[in-house]
Amino acid sequence: AREGAPRRFTAAATAMVFSRFVAGGIRTVLKVCQVMVAPSHQRQGHGSALLQLLYDHAATQGAVEVTVEDPSAGFRMLRDLVDLRNCRRLGLLQPTEGGESQPL
Repeated sequence: AREGAPRRFTAAATAMVFSRFVAGGIRTVLKVCQVMVAPSHQRQGHGSALLQLLYDHAATQGAVEVTVEDPSAGFRMLRDLVDLRNCRRLGLLQPTEGGESQPL
């Protein structure tokens, strides 16, 4: 960008999320209703980054669960991949000696 030129930003992704309280208002559940990544920004990691951000936000809010309302097949795969990364990061899934991952 040219020095002094105004910076331009483009919306790449958005999510609609609601909190609801369960167990008499003691516990919070985050409900993801819609996630959209603009076509020109798909397959660049924005969807997984957004989902991880939602998971991180849920943790800071003390949420006990993150649910997704009627996820598409593509979103289910994205969620599975993000969950797998989190399991590996947290040490819940370890490779075996043969290099194969152990079943959960």
